[in-house]
Amino acid sequence: MRTREEILREIISKGKEIPKGWKATSRYDTRVHATEYNILHPDVGIYQIKEWQKNPFQIKGVGAKIARRVDDNLINEPLGRFGILQYNPRKIFEEVPENLPLKKILQDMASGGQKTGMEMMLTGEMHPVDKDITKKVQKKQNEINRALIKIQENEGLYDSYI
Repeated sequence: MRTREEILREIISKGKEIPKGWKATSRYDTRVHATEYNILHPDVGIYQIKEWQKNPFQIKGVGAKIARRVDDNLINEPLGRFGILQYNPRKIFEEVPENLPLKKILQDMASGGQKTGMEMMLTGEMHPVDKDITKKVQKKQNEINRALIKIQENEGLYDSYI
């Protein structure tokens, strides 16, 4: 079990080696009050991340590589696209001209043009969640749930407001 950041770094590293063919699913898991992401590639496997928004500035999460390979028919019919964005807020405020519209900043980032403090690290297809992913990797998913609940308990999520 690793932190959300460690898993994202590994995914980004693999994405640099194999930039095409990535897919992802996302859903809100009400059992652990967290967003679940499955990021997968046929040649790399499946990564699962569960994250909890502690407050507007902090995201806590854990994840793991839950499968070494992906069946071709595991997910189909993309809903749209996803991306892993790396950004530096300080650089954005220092280097982006004042009053530059967000749309222009994002277009520049996507085209590789002006440096705006944001970089798209990985993109791919976004798919609806398929129950088969969960069924095939239930043991690993339970470990991820337990690790996330432990983080939430340590952060006081389940403490009463007395």
